[in-house]
Amino acid sequence: YKGAFYERSNFPDIIMEKNGHIVILDAKYKKMDFISKDVDRSDLQQVQSYYGYYSALGKHSIDAVLLVYPAREEPAGNKRTSTNMFGIPGCSTFFDISYIKIGSNNVEQQKNEENFIKRIREMIEN
Repeated sequence: YKGAFYERSNFPDIIMEKNGHIVILDAKYKKMDFISKDVDRSDLQQVQSYYGYYSALGKHSIDAVLLVYPAREEPAGNKRTSTNMFGIPGCSTFFDISYIKIGSNNVEQQKNEENFIKRIREMIEN
């Protein structure tokens, strides 16, 4: 909306691009205990607008869109955190509420970040 009175700068925190494929990550600095109230409607709408913007450009294949939160614990049980975009069957874009577990020291935090990267890599490659 460049030049419009409602112009805003609104970009995802991380865009990973390789060979015309992109992954959109938007980091949130809010508590995540994997209960529905932890995910704000505005956060979902924000990543959906990023998806819409990059889709409208038509230059890329959007493989995944992720909301990423800090978490004290791994999701309990079989909580479903991922689906395809908008939950629409047949949509090829993967959507996930993801997390980076908070470590108690630098070594543990580095391990948690490596686990996050591993989960993202597995998600993209599958």
